[in-house]
Amino acid sequence: MAMPDRSSQDCAGSHGLTVTCGDNGSMFSSPAERCVAPTGPINSTGGEAADVLALPTRPLLTRRKRPVWRDFCRHGIPEYLAHYYWWAYLWKPGIRFFDHPLIINLVLFGQYRKLTEQALACLEKRPIGRFLQLACVYGSLTSEIARRLDFEGLSIADVSADQLGVTRRKLAIDRGPDSLPVDFMRCNGESLAYRDQSFDTALLFFLLHELPPSARAAVLAETARVLSRGGRLVIVDYGSRAPSHLLHRLGPLRRIHERLEPFLKGFRQADLIADIEQAAAQAGTRVVDVDETPVFGGFYRVVEVRFGI
Repeated sequence: MAMPDRSSQDCAGSHGLTVTCGDNGSMFSSPAERCVAPTGPINSTGGEAADVLALPTRPLLTRRKRPVWRDFCRHGIPEYLAHYYWWAYLWKPGIRFFDHPLIINLVLFGQYRKLTEQALACLEKRPIGRFLQLACVYGSLTSEIARRLDFEGLSIADVSADQLGVTRRKLAIDRGPDSLPVDFMRCNGESLAYRDQSFDTALLFFLLHELPPSARAAVLAETARVLSRGGRLVIVDYGSRAPSHLLHRLGPLRRIHERLEPFLKGFRQADLIADIEQAAAQAGTRVVDVDETPVFGGFYRVVEVRFGI
């Protein structure tokens, strides 16, 4: 029997079902035909053939052809997130590694505490009301929000079930038994599963720079949609002044940083306030006030945006 090309064979079918294999669309209809390679005499010297050996279709030492990140591109995980950030946000060992104070401070050049305190100070200036944290956050920020802020309800939305599980466990440890319940929602920030004007305050903590432009615009539009008229959005992320910062002028460090964060350069170059104003217009509201606080010489920033009718 002529064997089809195995270069792109799907190895998922192992229960006797017909599976499409190879680029030419040929079919195998039995497990035996799928699992046994062509066989022939082994160590024969012209006499009778020795016992034949059934070889596996894929040698054990061949290079893996399917990229690792594709294993994470399922259950609603966006392709860009799985492709570029699987190792830091979706892979369980990576989640445990990065959710550590020392690692977080290394990643943020020692500014994690200053950034979280600035975000909390910004949130404490006005009544919180119904609060949405879009995307889970490494470190203690969510626990600090739950412990220190007075809000009517706390909701946390993330596309990763593992990230939600880690945040749920941290809050269970850090919060008292009389604390208000927290709502956890697994959904993509580009299409939030909430009604219009469901929240009074929203927080985006180092989320936007990890998104390609189209996803960033969708997240901002959805955030504006679920915020009430008169609601506010607090954003903590990289600053637009970063190109003039000493760390940015260090070429090797900058290249490593932008290699690990492929959308960061575009985010720094974008006009964030103009993007928010466009998102507000799509949601039928408008930006009435913007307050931006630079952190670490402008390498980072905390932005508070208030919406109105």
